[in-house]
Amino acid sequence: MEEENKQIEQEKSPLESVSAPEDKNKVDSGKSRLFFMTAFLFGLAAIILLLGVWHWWKEEISAYFEGMPYPSGVSVSVSKSVPEDTTKAINQELNNIDIGDLDAEFEAIDQDLNSL
Repeated sequence: MEEENKQIEQEKSPLESVSAPEDKNKVDSGKSRLFFMTAFLFGLAAIILLLGVWHWWKEEISAYFEGMPYPSGVSVSVSKSVPEDTTKAINQELNNIDIGDLDAEFEAIDQDLNSL
C-alpha cells in the first residue's frame, strides 16, 4: 500500500503537488483591481452621461423660452450698456448721496459724552 501511495505521488505533476499561496493572492488582487477599474469606468461614464444630459436640457429649455412673450404687466428692460466706472462718475454718485444732517443726529450723543 505504501508503494501505491509513492507511485501516485510520483505520477502527480509538479504543479499539482506544489501549493502556491502567493499565486492565489496575485489572482485575488488582479480580480479586485479589475473590479475597481470597471467600477471607476462605469462611474466616469455615468458622470459624463449626466453632464451631457444636463447640457442638452439647458439648451432645450433656453431654446423653448427664447421666443416666448412675457406675460402682460411684466416689464423687462435689458440694458447691455455698462455704466461708466470712472473716478468722475464715482465721485458724482457719492456726492448725490443724501446723508442728512449728521451734526443734529450726533448732538444727543455729544451731550451724553460731555456729561460723563
